[in-house]
Amino acid sequence: MWCRVIFATLALLAGRCAPTEQKVGQVAGQMAGTNAFAHPYFEDRWDAGEITLPGFWGPLSTASGGIMERYGEDASTGMPTRRLVQYFDKGRMELERGNVTFGALVAEMILGQVGIGNNTIEACPTPAIAIAGDGGAGNPTYASIVRQHADRFARAAAQVGSYPPEILDAAGQLRMGNTSASLFEYTIYESRAGHNIPRVFADYRDQVNRFRSRTFPGVPDLPQQLFLSGEDMLGPPMSEPFAETISVKGVWTPIYVQVFTRRTLIYNAVNPNPLQVEMGDVGRHYYQWRYGEHGCSRAN
Repeated sequence: MWCRVIFATLALLAGRCAPTEQKVGQVAGQMAGTNAFAHPYFEDRWDAGEITLPGFWGPLSTASGGIMERYGEDASTGMPTRRLVQYFDKGRMELERGNVTFGALVAEMILGQVGIGNNTIEACPTPAIAIAGDGGAGNPTYASIVRQHADRFARAAAQVGSYPPEILDAAGQLRMGNTSASLFEYTIYESRAGHNIPRVFADYRDQVNRFRSRTFPGVPDLPQQLFLSGEDMLGPPMSEPFAETISVKGVWTPIYVQVFTRRTLIYNAVNPNPLQVEMGDVGRHYYQWRYGEHGCSRAN
């Protein structure tokens, strides 16, 4: 019953670049799918993520091939250097001096800045790619949420113990029963980022804290990269949560969204447990943005 109440509340309130080296046979702008990991360390991290939360990276069958992607410059010649990366539906893995790192893809898309070095960016317009749904007209995009929810991307004051405005009526009272509303109560304030996180997303992030991966002999893996927390894997929040509406197979559905630097978290009351919270396909979206027909080719 409470799911229907949340659904009705959100429905009422929701506002309406080509790679230099690709896997052979892969179409620019499309992650054509592969049956191979680009590096054994990528396989280890993928296994660890999928054991922690099924679907954490997305299936290997829809991943890109390995790409030698531009990142950094040679200190002696000034020429661009490259690193091995592989894109999955939910993110990107990068091989950095024998360690696996994970890209802040959402931050780059929201800010319109492709990272091509530790301190080097290439400007590219924030993409008009749907953050969720079937991608048809009217679905919220990265560009549209930045415009329409600009106030939610601004730094916010600590509000732990209170609720997002969507959950309150004009008189400041909860729109739903206390049990339902508890999902949306702010339970964490990230002071450095300046954003509040509701219980429903904080609890999901806690599940990611189980992420573990093994070390490989002779490889100087950094401890903080072997025992990553939910904060590391999702990144700090870039926004307060906000309501949106997406089209899924032609049916408009209300969702609740919060943007983090590496992932987007989406709550959909229609989904069965434990799938009511899921991550957006930010790896696929970033790949399309950077390598698509009208992508940020200068960054490559």
